[in-house]
Amino acid sequence: MEQFAAGKVLRGRYRLDRVLGRGAMGHVWEGTDVDLERPVAVKTVASDLLALPDWRPTALARFEREAKATARLHHANITTVYDAAVTENVCCRGAASATAVRNPWHRRPNSSDRALRMR
Repeated sequence: MEQFAAGKVLRGRYRLDRVLGRGAMGHVWEGTDVDLERPVAVKTVASDLLALPDWRPTALARFEREAKATARLHHANITTVYDAAVTENVCCRGAASATAVRNPWHRRPNSSDRALRMR
């Protein structure tokens, strides 16, 4: 199974710089799209989950569903998914704006925020 570490380049494109967060399914990394020279957030599925024959299909299906669902969303407070891949050894998803993932409080106000200020 693929091991993820800072400095590793996934799919020849996404360099992992540092872990931003961890969850039961994997990690979210601050990274760099080396082709376009821009910061990205990269989500990876935990390699230990992929190594378990009973969990692998479930983890891959969940990752793919989440990537497709998130890619359909377009909102100022949601990072945009530009790429997702499931290969034999790697599951990764590239999203623009690592700043938004790094600092969730750094967001643009939405209409409910403006309505509250107007009260």
